[in-house]
Amino acid sequence: MIGTIKVRNGFLIVEFNDDVIKRITWRKDWEKEGDFPGRKLFERYFSGEKVDFSTLKLDFKDIPPFFERVYSLLREVPWGKVVSYQDLALSLGNRNYQRAVGNAMSRNPFLIVVPCHRVVKKDGRIGSFGLGVEFKEWLLNLEDVRVNNGKISGIRYWWH
Repeated sequence: MIGTIKVRNGFLIVEFNDDVIKRITWRKDWEKEGDFPGRKLFERYFSGEKVDFSTLKLDFKDIPPFFERVYSLLREVPWGKVVSYQDLALSLGNRNYQRAVGNAMSRNPFLIVVPCHRVVKKDGRIGSFGLGVEFKEWLLNLEDVRVNNGKISGIRYWWH
């Protein structure tokens, strides 16, 4: 099944079976909204409210085990905080995993719920984003993370 919600200049598309989310993407070319698991959470999130998506069930069936570890760890990064690729790699046990973490971010099938927009470079630059840097900056600003000249303003890092 597919549910949608209008976001900015497009739609967040949520593919799901029962209460399990299979994929979350974003598209410009959609026509109408539709219900899905967690819709109220997304409505609150996109209105700028601090939201915890940890109760949403995600389908990791076709996800490589390393990516699942990265996504599970990233889900722990709280609203309004960021983490670097390097810190995620270190949390996974090896600083050389930075590129693998970046690869996992670029293939993230659970937009927003697995908050790849919260992953930045170790010097605070926000880096790239599949939906564009402007969209990433918009998401960070929505979470009250300020970005100036492509870099995080202030101390917003999270380590566990």
